Amino acid sequence: MRKAIVFITCVCVLSNLFGQKLWTLKQCIEYAQQNNLEVKANKFQDTIAADNILTAKAAWLPSLSFSSGQNYSYTNHTNDGIYNASYGLNANMSLYDGGKIQNNIKEKNLQKEITAVGVTQSEHNIMLNILQTYIQILYAKEAITTAESNLQLSTKTLERAKELVKAGSMSNVDYAMLESEYADYNYRLTEAQNTYEKQKLQLKKLMYLHENIEIKEIPIDEDDILIPLNDVNTIYQKALTFVPDVLAANKDKELADLQVRTAQSGYYPNVSLSAGINTGHNSANDEQIMKQLKNSVYENVGLSISIPIYDKRQTRGSVMNAKNQVLIAENNIEDVEEDLLTTIEELHLDCLSYQNSYASAKANLDAAQKSYDLVEQQFELGMKNIIELLNQRTSLTSAQQNILQIKYQTLMKIKLLDYYQQKEIDL
Repeated sequence: MRKAIVFITCVCVLSNLFGQKLWTLKQCIEYAQQNNLEVKANKFQDTIAADNILTAKAAWLPSLSFSSGQNYSYTNHTNDGIYNASYGLNANMSLYDGGKIQNNIKEKNLQKEITAVGVTQSEHNIMLNILQTYIQILYAKEAITTAESNLQLSTKTLERAKELVKAGSMSNVDYAMLESEYADYNYRLTEAQNTYEKQKLQLKKLMYLHENIEIKEIPIDEDDILIPLNDVNTIYQKALTFVPDVLAANKDKELADLQVRTAQSGYYPNVSLSAGINTGHNSANDEQIMKQLKNSVYENVGLSISIPIYDKRQTRGSVMNAKNQVLIAENNIEDVEEDLLTTIEELHLDCLSYQNSYASAKANLDAAQKSYDLVEQQFELGMKNIIELLNQRTSLTSAQQNILQIKYQTLMKIKLLDYYQQKEIDL
């Protein structure tokens, strides 16, 4: 029985291990965009904006209200009090208000477009955060592989050194140096593993995912790094057409222009149509209530016009404020576009720099590997001492770390430039 339980447990563990879903970058982005709370909050705002449009359009419809008054009066001149009741049904509709209703509807439509841009912006933000974290995980994973390789190499050297110490061919001081190197590589491996786990935790946090996550390993080769780049202006012109910050700034300018026209409508007259039907009864009348209600019915239809003459500078002040908001919006557009250009220029420059550095780092790694292999052979033959071996190994480790950093930094910059060209973000 005990063996059966152990067997079933092992089967379950292996099933979970091999059945673990490997998340691609695209899957992570899609999941995060569906579950991220900021994205959801912006979608709620978008729904509210859509309802506001319906409310604004309803201003064209007539209003209808029912009113009733119930009064009881008593004086010293009468022995009994008098009860009065009135009932009315009234309607009112705006015929012309200087364009306020029309402009308000246009404003609500623009605000709906702005909230839609806000949804897109939050989706883009989470996409870029996921992208950067995902690449950091890939970097950390490869750093673990490199650290494991170096630790295995150090372990092999340490085992060889034990034999040399026993044979009297190596001093205890030299052996202690190798032990120190082994401990250092072991520490580096632990640090790489911790970094890997922290980055996975960050990815889960961005995705609002509560289960464990493993990403799909993607080999990054030289072709992914040394791809040709489009020129800055081409990237910038494309980015102007879809980057949410730019779209939002332009929508704000449209809204400010419209608010000027809304403020100017205060200079124009208002025309409204009203109609009503009213009746009532009182206890002082000897007629029956129903007859009183019938005989007391009166109807009214009215057309009212209000022409502004002097409003203590309220309209003029509103117009001036609205025009200043237009200037602020125009200035904001220039600021956003300038920031966008600077961002793209810096990304482009960094990417070119990293691509150039990658070729040098690769050549340096090849040279460091050859030098180390040669020194290791000479050390085995007793032609090099332990210090020379360790120095060369340190140079090799440094070269490995350098090319690893440059590779993933370059990949990050390339993918960010892809975003500004509206290319699909995937690996």
